[in-house]
Amino acid sequence: MAWNSYGLDQEAQKLVLAAKLRDQTSLKQSYKMRMAVAYGLERFWGEHLRLQKNEPNKSQFGF
Repeated sequence: MAWNSYGLDQEAQKLVLAAKLRDQTSLKQSYKMRMAVAYGLERFWGEHLRLQKNEPNKSQFGF
């Protein structure tokens, strides 16, 4: 399985740049959301890799 970023960081950057045009409050909130998404994805993949090593059946996706 090859890595596919789905352009998430680029989409998040577009949101931040659009918020920058509105006001500073939106910019701060969009930055927090961007960081939360990155942290969440890191946790998701970290857990997947941990389970893949220790409990392979639990690491399988339901696709």
